[in-house]
Amino acid sequence: MAYDDVITAIADSAVFSAVQINTTLSTTSVLVNPCDAFRARKEQVLIAANFPKTWFVYDCSLISHTIDGLGKNIYSAVMRFTERPNAVIFAGAPGTQGVPGGPGAPGPAGPIGPIGPAGPPGPPGPAGGGVISGLTCTALESIGDVVYLNGSSIVSRASATSIATVPAQGFVVGKPTAITCDVQILGELTVLAGLVPNNEYFLDLALGGITNNVAGFVAGNVVQRVGDAISPTSLLLDIDPTYFVL
Repeated sequence: MAYDDVITAIADSAVFSAVQINTTLSTTSVLVNPCDAFRARKEQVLIAANFPKTWFVYDCSLISHTIDGLGKNIYSAVMRFTERPNAVIFAGAPGTQGVPGGPGAPGPAGPIGPIGPAGPPGPPGPAGGGVISGLTCTALESIGDVVYLNGSSIVSRASATSIATVPAQGFVVGKPTAITCDVQILGELTVLAGLVPNNEYFLDLALGGITNNVAGFVAGNVVQRVGDAISPTSLLLDIDPTYFVL
């Protein structure tokens, strides 16, 4: 390992009773701790008038590391020396114990914790399927009848016979009392029987009924679509709010 011999000695004994030097070394290999190499090489230092003294390294601070055009590692450091081995250069008179410091500033917030377990199931929601409950009707209406509004919240069995008993609005799916009806207007209706799957259904001439065949309708009768059968007991409601008169 080769080093250059450029050393600039700076006597500063008036302040530190020590010598500080700025020095540079070059090597073809990378040094883990270049200050170890400085300490090994530079314990003999010449000061003013070339008067030789033996100085002991007590501090070394690496200030730069570069690579020259020849690929050599160039290290520059500042070293300080004392005449006394193992000397403590900056030791002063014992001081008094300091006042403990105050509390530090709060640290940053921690990371967001993991998602907790799912909670228990909630209570059952209201009845779905587009059901309107508590409409006034008569004792004549039965579950499965298609009905129309015969007044404010009053429903009666619908019929395609004339425009006086249309338009159909929904189907009776419950009768809490003899004169109270729950009417379904949307969704899958499952209170009927004898349907033909994949057939389109319309309001029938019979009161409260539906049909998949309007061939027998005559002038003055009303054609209104109510839905499509998806099984013998299930009708997917699609009640057309419009209708036409033959």
